[in-house]
Amino acid sequence: MTDKERAAIYEKMQQDIAKASNRVEHFWQHSYPLLSEQAKLQVWSKYLFSLLRWNGESVDEQLDMFTKESYETWKKREPQIDKLLEALIPKVSEYLGGGYERLIRDRLNR
Repeated sequence: MTDKERAAIYEKMQQDIAKASNRVEHFWQHSYPLLSEQAKLQVWSKYLFSLLRWNGESVDEQLDMFTKESYETWKKREPQIDKLLEALIPKVSEYLGGGYERLIRDRLNR
């Protein structure tokens, strides 16, 4: 493969990433605000459980996603995130084996 071919592949990948990012941003700005509370809860549930699976096998690694910084980012996306987290934290704790609600809340500074 030539340098020119590699550069073309890289450029195509960058364009695809930008398109995907634009679609995600469009969802958050235009589609998400129109969702019902139940639908928003489902969005956040899928998001958090995807992160849990992606973050690793150990509970410590999985809990890494629960930070004050993460919370602040989530709050920008969803002003009512506290209400949604009240429903989601017990489910996340149960998924991890139980007994993690207080720790998750502490990590989120909630």
